Amino acid sequence: MTGDELEGSRPATRARHRDHAHLLALLALYLPAVLSPTDPPQRPMLCLATDLGPLSFPIDPLDLDLFEHVERATGGDSRTAGGDSSATTVQQRIRRLVATAHADDIAIARLIDLAESLDLDPEILDEDVIDIHCNDASEMNNSGFSESIPYLYRALGETELEQRLLSQTDPKEAA
Repeated sequence: MTGDELEGSRPATRARHRDHAHLLALLALYLPAVLSPTDPPQRPMLCLATDLGPLSFPIDPLDLDLFEHVERATGGDSRTAGGDSSATTVQQRIRRLVATAHADDIAIARLIDLAESLDLDPEILDEDVIDIHCNDASEMNNSGFSESIPYLYRALGETELEQRLLSQTDPKEAA
C-alpha cells in the first residue's frame, strides 16, 4: 500500500475526501463535465470546463456513485484535454473565477446605484432586455429539445412541462 492509500484509508481522511467529492459532484451539475479514464488506470479524472480552462480532479473509485450524472469520456476525448491541470493551475483558475464573479457583482451593484442616482425609469432598458431575451429564446428554440426542455423544466417543473408535452399529442395518432 502506498502512502496515499494509507492516508485515504483513515476514517477522518476518508470522510474529508467524501465531502470533497460531494462538492465536486455538485459542481458537475452546473459546469460541463466528463469523467475520463487515466492511463495507467487509477482514479478517473473529473474534467470541468470553465471559461478560463479546464479544472481537473482525481476521483476516488469509492466516490464514483456520486458521479452517475456525469458523462464518461473515452480515450482521446477533446474535453479531457486542455493544457496544464496541475493543482497549482487549477487553484489559480478557481481564484480567478471567484474574483471575476465577485467583480461582476460589484460592477452590477455600481450600475444599479448609478441608474438609481440618476433617477432613471427602469423602462428605459425594456427594449434591450426584450431584444436580448428574444434572441436567446430564438437560439434556444433553434437548438431543439436539448435546450428548450431543460429551460422549461427549470421554469415550469416536471409535472407542468409533462402536461404541456402530452397536451400536444393527437389522441388519434397515439392510438
